[in-house]
Amino acid sequence: MPGSVSAMPAASDRIPCCVPFCRRTAARRDFPFAGEILCGKHYRLASKVLRRRRSRLKRIGKRALDASTWARIDRLDAILWRQIKSQAIERAFGVA
Repeated sequence: MPGSVSAMPAASDRIPCCVPFCRRTAARRDFPFAGEILCGKHYRLASKVLRRRRSRLKRIGKRALDASTWARIDRLDAILWRQIKSQAIERAFGVA
């Protein structure tokens, strides 16, 4: 119908922090492939060890040439991300 509003919501150009009740967002253009993010405040709540492991894994991933190594790095990165996200959410709410 001409002039009607589409039932589909427009895609937001912002990605919200995945910690419940956090109102911080990040620009989608800065994280084009990210489905979720942790804002800086909450990312720092995760242990330094986990954050450094993930950072080191990403540096190694830049040098990965074959598909099997890249797949392994991608899988390990997903595991580390889930651990960081879980720990940040728990620490934000004072559970851990």
